[in-house]
Amino acid sequence: MDFRTKQSVPSGPSVDPHAKRSSYAPAHPPVAIPPRTSTLSDPAHILPHTPSAIPAHLKPAPTDYGAPRGLTPRTASLRHPGARSASLRDFQKAQLPVPQGIVKARSATELPIPTSSPAPVPQLQPRVRKQLVYPAILSKVAVEFRATVHVGTNTRDNLEYADSFSGREAVDALCSIMRTTDRNLALLLGRALDAQKLFHDVLYLHRLRDNPAELYQFKESGVPRSTGLRGEGDDEGKGMSLTLGRGDGPVGVFTLLTTCYSPTCSRDRVCYSVACPRRLEQAIKVRLHRFWSGPTYSVRCFFLFALPNICKPRTWTSTIPADILPTVPADEVKRQEAIFELVLRIKEFVDDLEVVQAVYISGIRSGRAKVGQSKREQVIREIFLNVGMIYQTYSRLSRRLLARQKERPLVDRVGDVLQNAVPDLKHFVEYGSNQHYAKNALEVERERNTGFEAWLQECEDREPLCRNLPIQSFLARPTTHLGRLPLLIEAILKRTSDDHPDVVQLRAVVDAVKAYLVTVNARAGEADNKLKLEKLSQEVVFREGQWEDLKLGEAGRQLVRKGPLVVKRPAQEDVELTVFLFDHVVLLTKHKNGLYRVYRQALPLELIHLSPRTVPSYATSTDATVRRSFTLLQNDRSTPKSQTPAARSASDPFTFTINLMGDYPWSVVLQANSPADLDAWETAIEAQKKARVDKVKVFDVVPLGDGTFPATNRVNGSCSIKDGVVFATENGVWTAGKKTSGHNVCVVQAEKVTQVDVMEDYDMVFVLADKTLYTFPIDILDPSPEHPHSKNMKRGRKIATQINFFKAGVCNDRPLVCAVKTAIYQCAIKVLVPVVAEREKKSLLGGKEEWMEHTLRLWKEFTIPAECFSIHFLKTKVCVGCPRGFELVDLDDLSTQSLLDPRDDNLDFVRQNEGLRPLGIFRLHERGNFLLCYNEFGLIVDIYGRAVKKNAMLRWTGERIAFGYSAPYVIAFGVNVIEVHDITRGELKQSIAASNLRSLCQADLHYVSDALSGVAAGSQLVQKLTLPQSAVAVGPAASGSSATSAHARAGAGTGGNKMDASRLGSFDMAPVSVRRELQVAESSQGH
Repeated sequence: MDFRTKQSVPSGPSVDPHAKRSSYAPAHPPVAIPPRTSTLSDPAHILPHTPSAIPAHLKPAPTDYGAPRGLTPRTASLRHPGARSASLRDFQKAQLPVPQGIVKARSATELPIPTSSPAPVPQLQPRVRKQLVYPAILSKVAVEFRATVHVGTNTRDNLEYADSFSGREAVDALCSIMRTTDRNLALLLGRALDAQKLFHDVLYLHRLRDNPAELYQFKESGVPRSTGLRGEGDDEGKGMSLTLGRGDGPVGVFTLLTTCYSPTCSRDRVCYSVACPRRLEQAIKVRLHRFWSGPTYSVRCFFLFALPNICKPRTWTSTIPADILPTVPADEVKRQEAIFELVLRIKEFVDDLEVVQAVYISGIRSGRAKVGQSKREQVIREIFLNVGMIYQTYSRLSRRLLARQKERPLVDRVGDVLQNAVPDLKHFVEYGSNQHYAKNALEVERERNTGFEAWLQECEDREPLCRNLPIQSFLARPTTHLGRLPLLIEAILKRTSDDHPDVVQLRAVVDAVKAYLVTVNARAGEADNKLKLEKLSQEVVFREGQWEDLKLGEAGRQLVRKGPLVVKRPAQEDVELTVFLFDHVVLLTKHKNGLYRVYRQALPLELIHLSPRTVPSYATSTDATVRRSFTLLQNDRSTPKSQTPAARSASDPFTFTINLMGDYPWSVVLQANSPADLDAWETAIEAQKKARVDKVKVFDVVPLGDGTFPATNRVNGSCSIKDGVVFATENGVWTAGKKTSGHNVCVVQAEKVTQVDVMEDYDMVFVLADKTLYTFPIDILDPSPEHPHSKNMKRGRKIATQINFFKAGVCNDRPLVCAVKTAIYQCAIKVLVPVVAEREKKSLLGGKEEWMEHTLRLWKEFTIPAECFSIHFLKTKVCVGCPRGFELVDLDDLSTQSLLDPRDDNLDFVRQNEGLRPLGIFRLHERGNFLLCYNEFGLIVDIYGRAVKKNAMLRWTGERIAFGYSAPYVIAFGVNVIEVHDITRGELKQSIAASNLRSLCQADLHYVSDALSGVAAGSQLVQKLTLPQSAVAVGPAASGSSATSAHARAGAGTGGNKMDASRLGSFDMAPVSVRRELQVAESSQGH
């Protein structure tokens, strides 16, 4: 029969499968009773009859618990989380002397407070809270601890430690996991995890301490190499946990937190088992009495602390004659103590370097380390770097300081000695810059060579010179010593008068050392980041057919943050992910079998938008039909009540939403572990997004006019004029500029205005309203009371009807306007030219007034047996974009020919692709080539219509609807993104996220999009792209700046592309006959 079923377990989960027990064995193995200790901090309180028996400088220093080093406060910590502490009533009932550390409680229910213990004492009847995990199972506690504690970059001794956390934060996390306020018990549990190397002190000097100044880091590999506690805190760790085996992290049972298996065990009756936690609680009274009432403690303190200090002087006052000390002023004593501390620390550092030389380096060279003879020197160079050079230079400094110290009892100056050694500190910079590489080389050799690993463990356990410290502790000494050096020198400066000759030199040394530390931190951070990226590039795997280049090897690439987050999916099980925040993308992965499997495509930082901690109903949707703008999705009224943001945020705290804009919109809801973790993630993503946008910025985004239009007045087109801009909207023609003080003002009241353009040389404004083309005098753009917008429509002259779009430009040095009426199978194009016409109106006196004004007259008309996508003006021809490709039309005889050379086999894929839409053609300044822009890619051809390079194309990340050009950049407009490509390198330089984007004027790079958030949410943003002034002044695009007149504009309105005619140069596409003649001539010359 298993009696354990009759005893309740605090949290209820099953015991770890590693922790098997036989059917006849008790639940807890025999636990060695630890030594009797105290929670009092000063031995003088315990031995009042000998208050001055031990000199002040020989008194033991307090430890983490307030007790002498090496002794553990068992009185308050060896109990179950629900047990109470010994109180005044307990001592009175037992007729025991009341210790001085216990004061009388103010009420019967109040817990007595130990006067010397800094840790808070739990209540007698604490509130029972459900535990996160069963705290006795170390494997479960380790997983929860890694997920709970917050890691970041912390500073200690002027050195930065990435992915670190403080001892106070670690104990806080363990208290949260255990649901207890007993910090001593949480500290013991943390040291049990530390013993199996779940984490380590950044200096590898001691175990876990409840101290905010102590920093710790997780070990990358969770496989423990040792199960016993060594070094500091050895007494408190023995017998505390039973290690059952090795795995991916700590394993074992923390016996103090387990429950008793005996059904007769209760708080009122003493259990028969010596390992029962309640029995240990009942034995506290006896232990307290024995510990506080006998001479054992004083004897133990003397042998553990006083005797070693007597043998090795640690203060300046203990080294000088007794007759000199009374004659030294108090301030000078403090200064000499600071100098003595500096010399002592430098000597100890040199001694540690001698240990490295005598134990580790000589052990590898002699063969004791089980390293092959051919690679011994290589291992020494990779692991120990330039330790020999540091030892050579720093031992010389130590000898000089010791010699200065022996000259006379009072050391007058040390600044000259230190200043002479400043140039030698450059070796520390070299060591610190490569320390992460050395650490990685050490870990690689330990994993590959089991003999080397065993030898290191033997040195740590049995070599007296190593003092039970791992090799990492000695390898970290150079950088930590350099970080402490300014503190030691500043302590001397603090106690030195300003007129002392040593002050100037000491300050110079401090400044020099701090400058070296800045360099070490910067280079060490770069090295650490590079190592992480190299390792991560080998561990990240993609699904089949979904590989993408993360560019982790690029110069300057950084891993900003890494941590666990949970994906919240409606009506589905949550998914635990490991999220990486780089300086360019956010990567969501699943950690499995040591590999990071990509959960979703990488999210570019410039294309993501963080929603305020709410959960939309469309989160994690991957359906292609849901690829709409984020604004429309956000305003979707089909959200069920059970999945509203308020309902989800109440049930799922600490969540935030990442919205991916661009060609494939997608959103994901992520949950952090705590509010601090949530704030850290949001802050890091927003900061890195801003840094990324500023880094890759080629074009600035500038608002047009007011910058916004209401959603009810759809903006369809725009064009630039002198000192302003004109908009075509559903409610009429609007203008903004200097005359309107930058505000948007309606000048023509009309419906369904889809396009507007201006020909300033002819004082004409072209307006396409409700598929009817009008011309207006340019003075209608003057928003004066003399021309009210309600009457300006009457001043328009109707030119053509049933027009889908028009295009104004220059061909054969003649201004033209092409009005296009397109259908699926054919399009009719009217070529119009500006003329002067008479117009008359009745005067106030009854007569007629006549005046002259410009208008349009039909010149040519032709048809194309295909749908027309765009119109472009070359020097002597008109280029029509249609499903057959780019067609050249000669306006003299209206003949047509294909722009691409039919004899070029490299262009067969263009002619065979029936889904292509030719939308833009731009003249390049290199050898007269042309850039042809299709909805799927871009292609460069020469003046003969042949591909410049085989398979040389510009690939867009999605389908594009319009294009602009500003040398050497081509701007591709999509529905939700704008891409800027460098045509000389074929690289994507900049991505600008937008929602429901529409191109208004490609020549001037105007566009409109929906506002995502802020005060303008729900409105339309009208903006333009401009090159920074520095780029315009020195860049190659100076000759291609956008013009403000239709003379220089050559593009389509709705569905077309506008471009600057000045970019076409003085060349034109060569006719087919000329091409063939030139090809024959070239071939003959080649022969």
